[in-house]
Amino acid sequence: MELIINNHTVLKKIEIERAEKMTSLCSPLSYSEKQFLDLLTFFGRKESNIIKALDYAKSLDFSKNHLKSSYLSHPLRLASFLIKINPSIDADYIVISLLHNIPETTEITVEDLKNTFGEKVADCIKTLVLDRKVSFPTIEESYYKEIFARGSSLILVKLFDKIDNLFVLCLNPDDEVRKNYIIEVRKKLLPFVYDYNLQLGEYLDELLKTSLSLGYSEKLKKKLIEYQQSL
Repeated sequence: MELIINNHTVLKKIEIERAEKMTSLCSPLSYSEKQFLDLLTFFGRKESNIIKALDYAKSLDFSKNHLKSSYLSHPLRLASFLIKINPSIDADYIVISLLHNIPETTEITVEDLKNTFGEKVADCIKTLVLDRKVSFPTIEESYYKEIFARGSSLILVKLFDKIDNLFVLCLNPDDEVRKNYIIEVRKKLLPFVYDYNLQLGEYLDELLKTSLSLGYSEKLKKKLIEYQQSL
């Protein structure tokens, strides 16, 4: 199924999105800056802080992530999904989408982001960033409670972050990690999504079922490894 709202496609068929996501991991150009800028133009989003955030993200190499520069495709896709589901969303949340994982994937800190993009953006990113030194099950309730306390726009950022990752959850060979990821999204986000938009809820439900049935794809994992070794 595709997710089409107000006559524009928010999410393509799962197989197509997975293929595009996979391709984006193997080339920093596959989800291009031009596509994102075209989307901004289409929806009349001209805010300078969005372009500032895009230029800032482009200047980074995401050195703490094994994908390095190709990782940029993830925040670009996330921000694009967000704009398409809510074209009038506050620009700060588009900025947050573009920068959401910077403290985890670069040497940039939340304080650095505060100095450059302001307190609201920095605080929301701080809310989204996980402390990897702490066992997630011990903080899961408080983590999602804080996200939900900040309102639907930040929940949507978290949601599309999860959705974009679900398309390639099959790259993770750990059965337990994949299972827990699907359980987390189903338990913490799916009820909200059904209330927010029925079509989006149905899409996410299908994506979760498909991800579970697909399991681990050694073929796709091999393709990604071959790309990483070519860098």
